Amino acid sequence: MVGQMELLDCKSARVESATAWRALGGLQLVDRIFNHISVAYSDGPTRSIDGFLTNSPLLLPSEATPSRMIAVGLGGFVHGDRSPNSDGLSLHLAIHCAVRSNYAAVHLHSPAISIFSATHLEMTPVTQTTMEFVGEVERIPYDGLLRDGSQCIGQTVDALLNGRIAVLQNHGVVIGGRNVAEVVYLAYYFDEACRHIIELSRLDPSSVTFPRSDAANNAKMRLVEDRRLAAQAFYAATCRTYGSVIGDRGED
Repeated sequence: MVGQMELLDCKSARVESATAWRALGGLQLVDRIFNHISVAYSDGPTRSIDGFLTNSPLLLPSEATPSRMIAVGLGGFVHGDRSPNSDGLSLHLAIHCAVRSNYAAVHLHSPAISIFSATHLEMTPVTQTTMEFVGEVERIPYDGLLRDGSQCIGQTVDALLNGRIAVLQNHGVVIGGRNVAEVVYLAYYFDEACRHIIELSRLDPSSVTFPRSDAANNAKMRLVEDRRLAAQAFYAATCRTYGSVIGDRGED
């Protein structure tokens, strides 16, 4: 299953959000029940966004199914009898109210991302993986809350609107994209990039070589140009292993 580019209806968004969440869990990027994803949906004839689907904070990613995903309207109304993570609700509601188009977002604090968020290390073009993210990281002061009125939420939304990856200081990351394929791709490779930077920081600087600036710029440009197709291919391959959801099995 390849992440959709067009705005999804609620039923399709249930399948996409559950599939992506299972995939991220399989890739070992989710902090069990404490992270969250959202995928925009539309059920109206105008095809404008009506709300988003998010995961239950009571279930592991491996337990995600379409019927277990939680629908939230743009007014904040939670459909059904399941409740989302309260901080996640405020964060994703702010994101989708700002974007109001086809969009997906995820908040993660994998070990590598969390460690990177607690440092002053920069995302430098020292490996092929890190090159893609040079200039795309914005560090956000984390105030300990992701609730309504939190300055952190406003700064995070602004970063996403500017096409940045929002690194919450000493906490984790918020990544957005045009569809779930892009979000899963960015999450996996940003986590890998953080690992590279952390490992390289432990080496004697004199032993580390950097590419020529033109070579690094050319590599980044090609990676960004190829991102959409690369994300679709990576997402499809990942779902075959970790994320496949066939229909809605109707679990409670």
